Order: sequence, then structure tokens, then C-alpha cells
Amino acid sequence: LHAAESRWHQDFSASHLELEGLRAEVLAWQQDSNSKHLELEGLRAELQASSDLLAKFHISESKLQEELDTKEVEMLAIQDKMLEFESLHKEIDDRDELLATLNAKIQ
Repeated sequence: LHAAESRWHQDFSASHLELEGLRAEVLAWQQDSNSKHLELEGLRAELQASSDLLAKFHISESKLQEELDTKEVEMLAIQDKMLEFESLHKEIDDRDELLATLNAKIQ
């Protein structure tokens, strides 16, 4: 009976030590899991910040494209005015030549 009781105590102690080892493993796994969860949350925050920055970039890019389009339209209008000016200038030169020719014939 004493031997059986001693063996039971040894088995109980071994089981208790095994249980403590398992508890330590579970605790380590939980801590690792919590650490991974925090790391994942940090990565999600970085991803969101990157996404927000990219969205701002696209908005800025769109605004810049609109400004560029407006400037191109303005530039085309200026070119049209320059052509109109050159045409008027040529017309004035032609009239001046005609006037000079007429004056020469009159005298």
C-alpha cells in the first residue's frame, strides 16, 4: 500500500510538473500571440497611413492635372491671340505699303 501511495505521489508530481510545463507553453504562446497581434495592428496602421497618403497624392495629382489642363488652354488662347496680332500686323504693313504706293503715284 505504501509503495502504491508513493507511486501515486510520484505520478501526481510528474503530472503536476507536466501540467505546469503545459501552462508555461500556453502562457508563452499567448504572449507570442499578443505580440503578433500588436505587430499586426501596427502594420495595419502603417498600411492605412500609406493608403491615406496615396489618396492625398492622387487628389494632388488630379488637382495638378486640372491646373496643367487650364494652363494649356490659356496657352492656346495666347497663341491664338498672337496669330491674330501677327495677322493684323501684316494687314497694317500691307496697307502701309499700299498707302506708300498711292502717295508715290500721287506725287
